[in-house]
Amino acid sequence: MHIFERPVRFNDVDASGIVFFPTFFAYCSEALEQLLQLEIQDGYIEVVLRRKIGLPTVRISGDFAAPLRFGDTARIAIRTEHVGKRSFTLRYAVTRAADDLPVAELRCTVATTDLASTRAIEIPEDIRSVLEQHRS
Repeated sequence: MHIFERPVRFNDVDASGIVFFPTFFAYCSEALEQLLQLEIQDGYIEVVLRRKIGLPTVRISGDFAAPLRFGDTARIAIRTEHVGKRSFTLRYAVTRAADDLPVAELRCTVATTDLASTRAIEIPEDIRSVLEQHRS
């Protein structure tokens, strides 16, 4: 499991003052980026820019239990749910950091692609290894 924390910023909230639901999926993308930046030798940026590997989300779902508001901190625990040949599924448990209140449970399936052709490719071994280390 990898933990990512992020403050809720003013531009993350809607007119009611709570995090707009699509923003949770942006948080998931940030959390995956941080995980790979910390645990892949070249880091996430090199995976994309030098190795030309894309990691597009191809399926998303979420269940929401409580709101997050401007000024809160989101704590996001990432677990690998499934690793296939060319895609993987991650589960994100979002809580409010101040009191561990469960906020959302999100699931994202991510494909690995060649950025030049946009075709699916096998998950590179270094990325697969990180994913396996974070299996639930």
